Amino acid sequence: MRWFRRLFCKEAVEKQLDAELCFHIEQQISDHIAEGMNPGEARRRAQAEFGGVERVKEECRDVRWETHADNFLRDVRYAVRTVWKSRAFAAAAMVTLALGIGASTAIFSAIDNVLLDPFP
Repeated sequence: MRWFRRLFCKEAVEKQLDAELCFHIEQQISDHIAEGMNPGEARRRAQAEFGGVERVKEECRDVRWETHADNFLRDVRYAVRTVWKSRAFAAAAMVTLALGIGASTAIFSAIDNVLLDPFP
């Protein structure tokens, strides 16, 4: 159920992402200090090698499935609001779609029985 919780507990996921990125930067800094750099230079170089933290966060957010699910839910909410505002247009569109689907199904059934699947 962790995957479901991540969809609604975005603050906890963001904190976890921040902690992970800070860990990686600190690890890189400690590697540079072990190589003999002074701490200020090691921090500057680690941040330069790592790139912008916000850019990396954005890349991580784009890859996660929660972002796609959240975008889908937003699109559905927008569609429902739009349909609710113009109910007459929505009803006309649904009737048109129903008639079109029904007509094409009836025509295909007739053609399938007469031409494609002839009597034995």
